[in-house]
Amino acid sequence: VPHRRAQRLHRASTDLGLRSAIVSQQRAAFMGLPIWGSDTGGYYEFKDRELFARWIEFSCFSGIMEIGGVGTHAPWDMPTSPRVDAELIDVYRRYTTLRATLQPYVVAAAAEAAQGMPIVRPMAFEDRRDRRLRDRWDQYFFGPDLLVAPVWRSGARTREVYLPRGRWRNYFDPTQTWDGRATITVDVPLDAIPVFVRDGAVVPGP
Repeated sequence: VPHRRAQRLHRASTDLGLRSAIVSQQRAAFMGLPIWGSDTGGYYEFKDRELFARWIEFSCFSGIMEIGGVGTHAPWDMPTSPRVDAELIDVYRRYTTLRATLQPYVVAAAAEAAQGMPIVRPMAFEDRRDRRLRDRWDQYFFGPDLLVAPVWRSGARTREVYLPRGRWRNYFDPTQTWDGRATITVDVPLDAIPVFVRDGAVVPGP
């Protein structure tokens, strides 16, 4: 019995599972797999409501956005308290709606994937001369013009992002712009994921 309990605890989805999904999606890109996705919230039932929110945000900017796995994985039927989670319902609504808004961009990126360029592109794909991009496993390009920096650690409310050369604007607030080859720190409340648009790119907005 203790052994079985240990197995269940090991299988419970945690923020390390989300970290693994972020890494695995980019590993798939290096291996030549053009489209990849994960079970939002993890395959096993999660024990941290923040994890579910962050995974929803990450899945919106993944090759495949889906909710699967075993146990309850819905903001209106949560395995955590409250069971009907209004805040998580708002996060779910926001990012599933955004995914639909991004459909033309995703379809165009999928067309490029058919020619060998994956939808999700590790930072090293952007500029092989910039050594600071080589180990940036926790941020990536989604299609050609969106730079995504998922938040995976439970409790995090700020995170650093490295912007490569060029000029970038905040996808959710175009009034915020930065020049590249710089590390910035951004606020990340529970309903936010840092996403940046390449200067001059036209991407369907939120």
